[in-house]
Amino acid sequence: MRRLALLLLTLILAVGTHAQVGNGSIKGVVTESNGQPAMFFNVAIKLNGNLVTGTSTGEDGEFQVRQLSPGTYTV
Repeated sequence: MRRLALLLLTLILAVGTHAQVGNGSIKGVVTESNGQPAMFFNVAIKLNGNLVTGTSTGEDGEFQVRQLSPGTYTV
């Protein structure tokens, strides 16, 4: 649950600038329920329920997806 809340907060912060022209990015940190980084987790980026792209977290639980068109994405 904590991991989901962190991802949603990241998404809200990233999408809050959707009125700007150009491409954007989404980045965040995925953690386990004990607060430790979630290493090598798959992260899916969807737009209107359709998979747009994805990535994996690193050893530190961090991920970043670049070159996204403006929109409201689900992580």
